[in-house]
Amino acid sequence: MTLDLQTAIDGAWENRAFLTPTDAPSETREAVEHTLDALDSGRLRVAEKIDGEWITHQWIKKAVLLSFRLQENTLMGQSPQVYWDKVPLKFDGFGENGGGCRGQAAVLPVQRLGVGDCARPHWRGQSGIALQGVPQRA
Repeated sequence: MTLDLQTAIDGAWENRAFLTPTDAPSETREAVEHTLDALDSGRLRVAEKIDGEWITHQWIKKAVLLSFRLQENTLMGQSPQVYWDKVPLKFDGFGENGGGCRGQAAVLPVQRLGVGDCARPHWRGQSGIALQGVPQRA
């Protein structure tokens, strides 16, 4: 299967100038999705140490780059942090209907700091209680 993916990705890479989000062969789209899924699950790595030497798997790197050609920019996030991106959020739907992501950590967004400022989270828990000991904006 990996050899099939590699062949499909290498072929798509050669024709990347003609790939668009709306006009890409299903074989290319599936090969990229399978490669990204394998990366996400840890079955594949872009680079790995083999016999004491780091090897970069160029075809996997190409699959990641091709994924940007195959996706439209979409509006993501929630107010006040809304932005445009091509990569779906790992935690999209987190907590809805009891769902969640096991084995993954999330970092709360923090406002950029100036000299002498304290970290102020933009987000408050559902209870509305701010983090203890951290100054909050009014």
